[in-house]
Amino acid sequence: ERSILLHVVHVTHPSAAEQSDTVIESLDDLKLDDRPVITAPNKVDLLESDNVVQPALPVLDLPPDFVPISAMTGQGLDELLERIDETLSATASYTYLEVCIPYTNADLVDVFHRLGQVEDEVYRENGTLITGFVPSRFAERFREFALEPVEADGFGARESVPSDE
Repeated sequence: ERSILLHVVHVTHPSAAEQSDTVIESLDDLKLDDRPVITAPNKVDLLESDNVVQPALPVLDLPPDFVPISAMTGQGLDELLERIDETLSATASYTYLEVCIPYTNADLVDVFHRLGQVEDEVYRENGTLITGFVPSRFAERFREFALEPVEADGFGARESVPSDE
């Protein structure tokens, strides 16, 4: 499971700076401040010109890699989507697994499908044989069903990022 936080700031709101600070404090209180955050000041189309965007935004104490956008005009949305994709790819850690999950544990087959990428799935007499990638932080759930000898560092499996094929 890859996760990032998208912090959208309404730049023309009179309390934008206070609202942005409150979001950052809330993330800290919720112990989510360790996750990657992409900050997207929105409604930049309402600022008078592109020359105003850069001077107006420092008041908000934005990170240097912010992505100014306008949901109304579409300005910056391609760059935002690209940044989201890059961030997700950079933060993902997957473990390749070969497991045979008994039918009595069908909930784990569902977890594999929802969170991972299934490369192959075969229904056998004793359970569902699945090969593919799961987020490394969830790999431990599948340990007892691993087909390869289990090693302390994650089943002796390889870590990688699944392709989008």
